[in-house]
Amino acid sequence: MANAVGARVWRPSAPDRIEADLTSLWRDLAREGPISRAVMSNLVVYCRCPANRDVDLASPPEAVPIDSVASQHPARVILLHHDPGAADGQPLLGTHVGILIVGGPDARYGVEQIAIRSACSEAALPSIVRRLMLGDVPTAVWWTEDISGARPLVPLVTMGRLLVYDSRCWRDVAAAVRALTPLLNGSTPASALRASAGRPELADVNWRRLTPVRHALAHAIASREAAPEARWTSIRIRHRPGEAALAWLLAGWLEGATIAVDEDAHLGDDTLIASFDDDLQLRLGAHRVSVDDAHGPAPFSMAVQHEDEAQAIAAELRVLAHDAVFHDALGALARRFGAA
Repeated sequence: MANAVGARVWRPSAPDRIEADLTSLWRDLAREGPISRAVMSNLVVYCRCPANRDVDLASPPEAVPIDSVASQHPARVILLHHDPGAADGQPLLGTHVGILIVGGPDARYGVEQIAIRSACSEAALPSIVRRLMLGDVPTAVWWTEDISGARPLVPLVTMGRLLVYDSRCWRDVAAAVRALTPLLNGSTPASALRASAGRPELADVNWRRLTPVRHALAHAIASREAAPEARWTSIRIRHRPGEAALAWLLAGWLEGATIAVDEDAHLGDDTLIASFDDDLQLRLGAHRVSVDDAHGPAPFSMAVQHEDEAQAIAAELRVLAHDAVFHDALGALARRFGAA
């Protein structure tokens, strides 16, 4: 069960006072009672924001559950409100530091947060972030933007071991996959590689939603009395509006057949329906995935565990491992959509 998110204490800061201001906040909190400092990693959270937009650095960005993620996976949070289109000039436009307090009075712990308002070229961004990172824990980058409209900044994302994102917000799946392809293949610019130990692992929280689908299909194939090695020649995937990325991820995993992916506004309670050669049909709903196979046992269903965005992000941050199946599916989509 996730810990309840408590209070947040904040204060304005400056680049040369960040660590001192955090220390001062810790001292103030310690006077109120025992509190532990919790940190499992560095978490760089990227939010694209024009330099002329007003930003409250003491409040989390709207619809980005930073506090909920940090309470489940304590990390030094480095929140970037960044304008990638700005020319090099004054790179830092504002800085705040804070501590998120989690737990009851007898078991309090705090999570450090640093909010930065930046406007500089992408090549200059690592110099801002690197001095804020703790050196004895891993680093992950959480890309909160739609990758089809805001490509990952290679010098920034290659600073971390993990790049986590949610493809559910993609407006253009093909454009987003093409934007990720250099990271998938490792063909990053030489300037970025000089500032990085290598390319990050990719983690899409939307891919997690396909887990019960993949398990159900594997069970259906294994349960067939004949032809256990199913080889379909034609697959049609229909999805409701807003779920194109999920449908295409399934298509990438099923690479090898002729696959059609279509939007269908009349699916009712189903998120997507996949039809395999007219002999097997799979439905993904909000609470269960069901399979009807003409060559298998009676129709069956499997429960779908509910997981909100914060739980999914925190789960990915805890793993930090290579997901070969996901990378293969994304690679299949990269081959299908081709180069930009």
